[in-house]
Amino acid sequence: MNSSTDKYQRIVNDLIKQGWSISENFINAEVAQALKNEADALHENGAFRRAGVGREQGYHVESKIRGDNIVWLDEVTDHDAPQRYLAELEQLRQVINQQMFLGLFEFEGHFAVYGPGTFYQRHLDQHQGSDSRQVTCVMYMNEHWQPEHRGELRLFVSENGNERAIDIPPRAGLLACFLSEMFYHEVLPTTTDRYSITGWFRRRG
Repeated sequence: MNSSTDKYQRIVNDLIKQGWSISENFINAEVAQALKNEADALHENGAFRRAGVGREQGYHVESKIRGDNIVWLDEVTDHDAPQRYLAELEQLRQVINQQMFLGLFEFEGHFAVYGPGTFYQRHLDQHQGSDSRQVTCVMYMNEHWQPEHRGELRLFVSENGNERAIDIPPRAGLLACFLSEMFYHEVLPTTTDRYSITGWFRRRG
């Protein structure tokens, strides 16, 4: 098993064992910086819009729940940096399907930028009445993140019947994955601009 395949296998092993995984340096610094440059260019062109909560007729913007601005990746799939990242995720999707038999057929995701003071309250990623989102993947592009910048992803996990919180730093290249139906999570308030790509491996509903 080569080092590239090994990193996908480590993630899948974690998902099978505990339902979540944290992978430092999932992508290298060059790709992380290229993705951040892409996000900055999209912002300058006015492509970002306020994110909302809910789905279909229930979708609405609620700043007291979440404060990020987003651009969906399917709007920029012909750009080089997103293509390189999506190629990595495709390799991961195949390994997950081979060993977990989840029937994942696509990845949907978006750039997300949280400005100073913004956050996302505790929530689940599976929409009510739909189980299409199976595995959540969040990758970060914050090269010089420091603890005082905050904006951690707080993941709530169960151990021996008790809940505890794991705070995941949004460092560039880090990928956090978890089973979408199992884990509540939140984004803690950030003190500086916080860049990520958030998305989900989906199966057909």
